[in-house]
Amino acid sequence: MSGLLFVCLANRARSPLAELMTRALLDQAPGGSQIAVSSAGTWTPGGEPMWPPAAAEATRLGLDPTGFRSRQLTPDIADDVDVVLAATRDLRDKLISGQPSLLRRCFTWRELAWNLAAAPPAWDGVAWADRLGALPEVVARSRGRIPAPPADALDVEDPGGRRPKVLREASAQTLDAVRTITAALSG
Repeated sequence: MSGLLFVCLANRARSPLAELMTRALLDQAPGGSQIAVSSAGTWTPGGEPMWPPAAAEATRLGLDPTGFRSRQLTPDIADDVDVVLAATRDLRDKLISGQPSLLRRCFTWRELAWNLAAAPPAWDGVAWADRLGALPEVVARSRGRIPAPPADALDVEDPGGRRPKVLREASAQTLDAVRTITAALSG
C-alpha cells in the first residue's frame, strides 16, 4: 500500500484538479516525489479527458492537464493506497460503506486538511515514504481533541453543469486543502 487517492464522481473535474495540484506541490518539496498521487471516479467509465472547464482551470493555475484520463474506482485501487480522499462527506460515507476496510483511512480532502491544520503532525525522523501511511493514526489521535468544523466546510461541491463560479470555488477550496495537506506532510 502506498500513495494518496482523490475520489469524486466522474474523475473529470474535482479529483483530477486535486491530483494535479497535489503532485505539483509535492514535487516542490524535498522528498515529496516519493509519494504517489492518483485519482479515480465512482461512476466514470474511465478513459475520458478532464472536463474542458476543469482543464482550463488547471491550465490557469499553471498545471498541465494534457494526457489526463479518468479512471474508474475499483476496490483494488482503494486497497492499494494509504489514504483515500473523497470530494464530499456523502461520497466518503458511500466509499466506507461499500468497502469497510477504508474506515480509518478515508476522509474528505477538506476534512483531512482541517484536522492537520488543527493538529499538525510532528514527524521527528519519520521518512517521507512513511508519512502518508502514518496520517490515519495522526488523525485518530487528534479526534475528539479538536473542534469539529461546520459540516458544509468538509465538502467540495460538484461543478459539473453549474455556473463557472462553482468551479472556481471548488478549485480554491481544493487548492487550500491540498496546500495544508502537503505542508503537513513536509512537516
